[in-house]
Amino acid sequence: MSESTPEKPWAILGITREHYFATKPWKKAGVSKEKIAEILNLIPHEAMQILKDEADAERLVESIFGSPG
Repeated sequence: MSESTPEKPWAILGITREHYFATKPWKKAGVSKEKIAEILNLIPHEAMQILKDEADAERLVESIFGSPG
């Protein structure tokens, strides 16, 4: 069985490369850039899409009603 090339972490997150390096998600997670890329490549695409949809919904609700206080 041949392994496919891992997807770039910013592509998995659905953001630009510039945004990925500007936000430094590996620092927020407390791991290396390589480790965060490895973790992101382990998450099934369907699960990542669900997480993205939930985050989008939360941002939409906050923009309509404001952040909870």
